Amino acid sequence: MYRDWRYASPYPEVAVWPYFHDPNRDSLAFTATGSGRTELHVTVADGFVTVHPSRSGTVTVTATDPGGLTAQQTFEFGETSPTPPLRPPGSIPPAPLVSRRIPSLQILEGRTATVNLRRHFTDEPGRTFAATSSAPHTAAVSVSDHLLAIDGLDLGWAVVSATAATRGGSTKQDFKVLVDSATARPNSAPVIQTGFAYRKVVPSGVPFVVDMSRYFLDPEGDALTYEAVPLGPAPTFFNTSVPTGRVTLSALSPTTIRVSGTKTGFLRIGMTATDPGGLPAGGELMVEITHPVGR
Repeated sequence: MYRDWRYASPYPEVAVWPYFHDPNRDSLAFTATGSGRTELHVTVADGFVTVHPSRSGTVTVTATDPGGLTAQQTFEFGETSPTPPLRPPGSIPPAPLVSRRIPSLQILEGRTATVNLRRHFTDEPGRTFAATSSAPHTAAVSVSDHLLAIDGLDLGWAVVSATAATRGGSTKQDFKVLVDSATARPNSAPVIQTGFAYRKVVPSGVPFVVDMSRYFLDPEGDALTYEAVPLGPAPTFFNTSVPTGRVTLSALSPTTIRVSGTKTGFLRIGMTATDPGGLPAGGELMVEITHPVGR
């Protein structure tokens, strides 16, 4: 099997268990080694192989049964990302990208919160910032240079949209602001622990389970509720064409979902964790659905 890794995170997790079959249906243990033109790091967990390459090479996966018998599969991978086009001096700068998500915020009534927008968008020449509030009577916003000020005027909530723009285009982030009473317990939104910096690569028709609770942490230790929905196509880079896949999602428990690909291509799955105070945190998991095993 061949992997071309240009269309999303450069560190995907490749499902390897579908490519091995034990006649006795014993559980298999997997190991992996890599070789390439430059240094290569390979890790294995839960039947997925994660490769951290810098260019290209080969990964050899070994499956071992309880009796010590082994079988091997090998796959190659390509470049980790496309080469950005050179921009001549004076060219129009591209639209900024989101570099870090703005977290949901609790603001006590009568208080002001400040967000440094430089930390949440990539730096491009001529970048400017703006913001709007869906409920300015509850949470009023203003922008001075790169600082976004949010005033908690009345109890309730609002969706604040922060925009970074250049002559080449603009990018927007939406986040929730909850205005609580002045005596309310301070509350911070859940944070993403790990898991959204890679994509999962799985053959069509092979389901896998995602435990969403592994990806989020609540600073106050509150119990979280979870939701997952398909979001649509993968982002494109430098006018490349990315095929859109399709998956079905089903809930197995309040924290886990089963994902099964039904069409080859790439798809984003949005996951949201919300604390009891109503503050959400969200992230995206990229899924690449490849051709069914044996094709």
